Amino acid sequence: GGTSKLIPAGISAKGGINKRDTSGVDEQEFEVLQKYIGKIIKEIGKEILEGKIELSPTNYKGKTPCRYCEYHAICGFDARNNKNKYDYIENLSKDDIIRKMNKVIDSMLAHRSIRSYTDRTVSDEDLNSIIRAVQAAPNWVNLQLVSIIAVKNTDHRRRLAELCGNQVHIAEAPVFLVFCTDYHRVALACHKKEQTLDEVMQDIDTLLVGAHEVGIALEAAVVAAESLGLGTVPIGDVRKNALEIVHELQLPEYVFPMLGLCIGYPAEEPGLKPRFPQQAVFFEETYKTDLKDKLAEYDVIYAHYLKERPWNNRVGNWTDLAADFYRHPFH
Repeated sequence: GGTSKLIPAGISAKGGINKRDTSGVDEQEFEVLQKYIGKIIKEIGKEILEGKIELSPTNYKGKTPCRYCEYHAICGFDARNNKNKYDYIENLSKDDIIRKMNKVIDSMLAHRSIRSYTDRTVSDEDLNSIIRAVQAAPNWVNLQLVSIIAVKNTDHRRRLAELCGNQVHIAEAPVFLVFCTDYHRVALACHKKEQTLDEVMQDIDTLLVGAHEVGIALEAAVVAAESLGLGTVPIGDVRKNALEIVHELQLPEYVFPMLGLCIGYPAEEPGLKPRFPQQAVFFEETYKTDLKDKLAEYDVIYAHYLKERPWNNRVGNWTDLAADFYRHPFH
């Protein structure tokens, strides 16, 4: 073992990190740091392209980079000018810094469905990161019962848009992911052991398992995509003309399209949609059926949202929406 003379890090006699002598970051923290720095670099690049050149040098405990800068006469920054502001750096512990960098929950709470996209492409690197996040999501018995088809070709996306009820955002988004329940790989494994899936596929639980696996996978994709600054909207209508989509995507036996996901850079800012009061969805120990007051409370909130939002504003509430939606079978 030993301690570095250059950085605050030490190695134990067994070759591991000596936490007593190390004030750096571990592998997981380094990954958070790396992602955060990448995000900041992208944001800075975007601001540069948009022509944002506001003066805001950092200030940490009274220390600023201005004292070392040779271009002060050009920038003209003066803290006595109300229009000039320092970007003050908080004095935080390492754990607090890592926590602030890890914006997962903030990103999830800021979710909104995006139905209009710019023509900017989604990079292969970002798409690969999204798929890696999907593969890392929980799954049942490690059977990994989900496959994803990425549709990028413009004509192909237009065709899928038609099959999904002519939803134009499917054609507009640069990437449309189709999430499939996939028992094809299981069938191959069974065939190798001289078994069949015929009886298993008659069990409704088989379908339910595949459906919830797809739901988990899609949420992982949404969280990953939005952490990269992308917008998303899930599409349930891939099941509307499922057999035709099976043909379009050349899906083999035992593979069924369950959900779609548009991914791209937002061309709109739809705002946050209010959700139920937490007491209407979260219960401790047992379910609480007395929900009338909470739903009535939400009806008022949702009605105000529908009336005041800048796009597709209308009169209505959640009760009207739910009852009208299930007046007839959806498909």
